[in-house]
Amino acid sequence: MSRQTYKLLVEYIQNNQERFYRVAFSYCKSREDALDIVQDSIYKALKSHKSIQTQYFESWFYRILINTSISHLRKHKDNLSYDPEAITGGAEDKEYIDLYDAIDCLSLEDRSLIILRYFEDKKIKDVAEILNMNVNTVKTRLYRILKDLKIQLDPEVSYE
Repeated sequence: MSRQTYKLLVEYIQNNQERFYRVAFSYCKSREDALDIVQDSIYKALKSHKSIQTQYFESWFYRILINTSISHLRKHKDNLSYDPEAITGGAEDKEYIDLYDAIDCLSLEDRSLIILRYFEDKKIKDVAEILNMNVNTVKTRLYRILKDLKIQLDPEVSYE
């Protein structure tokens, strides 16, 4: 990677720090853990920057960020801190908390789909690229996940 490409990577990271924090936080629900995840992801990206081309920065870095988030969850599963006030901003909105709890019950792969598509507003094509999946697989899984979340959040309503 040329010096110019390295500078572009650093600029990309600086311009998207808040987005990266938001993704990491959606996995761990803790400010401190999310900051650690972002820092670790940036370190990994800068360390392995020679293996990427400029046009792939976004999907490449998101893949690093998601894998780092998942590794963090697995490594610290017994010591995870949960900061409900940070999630709700101090609001007492039960439905909001219920939604986050339902998403937390998803498998890590399903959670990644939801986070990228709906929290980060990524196009399905981009989600597929980031997660290294087929576009149709992403569509099918999102449909199933949303159906399951609806049932979990409102079990009295039939979605058949």
